[in-house]
Amino acid sequence: MDQRGRRFSLPGRTVSLVLPGSSYQPADVQRFADAAAAADLSLLEIAWAVAAEEVRSYSLQEMAKLLFDDDAALPQYITFSMLLHDAIYFKQAYKAGVWSFEPRDADAVEAAQAAAAAEAAAAAERAMFLEAWTAARSAATKER
Repeated sequence: MDQRGRRFSLPGRTVSLVLPGSSYQPADVQRFADAAAAADLSLLEIAWAVAAEEVRSYSLQEMAKLLFDDDAALPQYITFSMLLHDAIYFKQAYKAGVWSFEPRDADAVEAAQAAAAAEAAAAAERAMFLEAWTAARSAATKER
């Protein structure tokens, strides 16, 4: 079922995630999407600190339990969304139709954090330049 409530069939290989439970309604799809969009991504750092103590692969259910102390459908969906957007703390694997997540080592996390900080600084610098350029161009236009 999509966000508009339309039901359709998909080939098995196109499905990324099947949540537990059944009879989801269109409003549930939107509620899940809204909850995932509002998720606090800083929780991944805490989950990584715990998971890194025992380096192994974690299932989606285990990660939801670790992040939210609950492995129901909504926490699993939020966890899945967070982990798919994460490029710092966990490596994702999809094998034989099952997702698994493994904590990155501390050096890789440190390097990824540094790269993310450098990218954010560069984006801020570009934004400041664009703002200054726009202001200068506007001032030059007014002088004419």
